[in-house]
Amino acid sequence: MRNVPFRRGGLLAVLLSSVVASAPLAAQDSTQSTPATGQTHTVKKGDTLWDIAHSYLNDPFLWPEIYRINTDVVEDPHWIYPGETLKLPGDAVKGDSTLVTTVVDDRVSPTGPDRLVEAPRSSGATIFALSASRRVATVSRFGASATAYPHPAVRVGETFAAPWADKINGPNDQGTVVGSAEITGIASQTPRSRMLNEERAYITLPKGTVTARGDRYLAFELGPVLDNGTQMVEPTGVLEVERAENGDASTARIITQYGNVEAGQGVIPVDHFNLSDDARPAPLTLGPEGTVVFVPDGAVLPTVQSYVVLDITAKAGVKVGDQFTLFQPRRTVLVKGRGDEKATLPEERIALGQVVKVTDHGTTLMLVDQQNPSVKVGTKARMTARMP
Repeated sequence: MRNVPFRRGGLLAVLLSSVVASAPLAAQDSTQSTPATGQTHTVKKGDTLWDIAHSYLNDPFLWPEIYRINTDVVEDPHWIYPGETLKLPGDAVKGDSTLVTTVVDDRVSPTGPDRLVEAPRSSGATIFALSASRRVATVSRFGASATAYPHPAVRVGETFAAPWADKINGPNDQGTVVGSAEITGIASQTPRSRMLNEERAYITLPKGTVTARGDRYLAFELGPVLDNGTQMVEPTGVLEVERAENGDASTARIITQYGNVEAGQGVIPVDHFNLSDDARPAPLTLGPEGTVVFVPDGAVLPTVQSYVVLDITAKAGVKVGDQFTLFQPRRTVLVKGRGDEKATLPEERIALGQVVKVTDHGTTLMLVDQQNPSVKVGTKARMTARMP
């Protein structure tokens, strides 16, 4: 994508943008404060943001909520240091969870209990570079905090913002973004094709669709064609119908943007999202395996909350909320200085991803934990936790 204000990847990616279901919304943008309880936690050797969220908020995936209200203390959420005092959000209550952590020097990994990579002892900088392009979606107009209510393992916005693999030319019977419905006061020789958030737009509906005021549609652009004969589809925004016409184009307002919403893009109804608030994936052995076939934005080193796409499909029984471990397989290498002597190296964990979208052409993961920075096209993945 071009230079746009809303980009994919990065620690401030969409946890949740506007509600596209009746459930409350989860995330706030980085300019807003999550209410603190007045409680604090002093970081000790072995702590991680992941484990602190697990202990106080009963959900390790809420570690960004702790980071957001401690940016004056935590310069880089990839490392926190013993002795730092962190404010706690929401109704934080110390639980009885047993924390499992691994310390690298005096630095502490933020998002996983077993990070094993070394960082330079002198610099203090994380070795996991943030994505060069960060997507910050528009904030929910309802403004709920992720800690203020029960929530599903995967939030609505994480699914709607996720790119997915589809057939060539994208979904069947798609509608179209026709253009802006705003009447400008200044004449222009070249019609403006790019639209802004909260702007009204004309859309034609997907074939066979009957719509009503309040219905919501996902605008998207087509991405690259992959070697396996599929084509990537990348969401650009959510539009809410304000006026439905019989035979004419309908008028909809752009209520959320993930990229540039432009004339000519496709339009489909938003997915139905129905996950139990208390359902969490359970550990699984010998789960189905796949391979990373796409990394959005061409990110060199995708990091936590970046999307990646696997070649495994819904036919393998994958569901939203399942978790995949990305790994480097066992391999045999020559031992230096030992002639033909060989050693077999064990399988090495790279990252953990949670399924946010599944189609008949692929599975989209959001990275939720990372041990090594080598996530790229060709990386192997295995399902290690399955939703009930």
